[in-house]
Amino acid sequence: MARKADSGDTKEIIRACAIEMFREKGFKNVTIMQICEAAGVTKRTFYYHYNSKDDLIYGLIDNSGRKAEKLLDALTQTQSNIGILWALMSVYRIDTSNYGPEITRQIYIHALEGTDEDFPYSTYLFQTAVKTVGNAQRAGELKNSAPPEDITFALYHAFRSISITWAAQNGSLDLIAGFRRVFSVILGVDQSQF
Repeated sequence: MARKADSGDTKEIIRACAIEMFREKGFKNVTIMQICEAAGVTKRTFYYHYNSKDDLIYGLIDNSGRKAEKLLDALTQTQSNIGILWALMSVYRIDTSNYGPEITRQIYIHALEGTDEDFPYSTYLFQTAVKTVGNAQRAGELKNSAPPEDITFALYHAFRSISITWAAQNGSLDLIAGFRRVFSVILGVDQSQF
């Protein structure tokens, strides 16, 4: 079932085919040749866009950040600070559930190998999240009075922990309930606020 790759989106077609195959067969069970066949590209084209299968996984993290930026831009005019922060942090929920346990485990294996040494400070929108927490505190939306950077640090680590636990339990944990719970507890807000 090869797809004809359009030059403008070849990289995304390769990524989409690979993710689909990783979810179905597992990361380790998929070869680059199988990805190329599914995407309708040559190995040369694959290597033009990606250095390896691992490179596909590294790119998922950047892709998540770009999605979060677009989402945040759309929400800034219509939501409370808590709503904006929830939408921002929901990128974890959306991506984790979309990628599935196998790909999520692989992402965190790479993290354990030292690919994100400055987490969460180097992540997309960390500083935006810090500002949003500060705005929520000034607006009286939060009960937690800790410094905004500390609250944001705790949120990122809590969401990562829930994602890792979900992946380790092969998706059996209620991912959304876990994210909602840590978000509510860390911020000191009722779940009905987001």
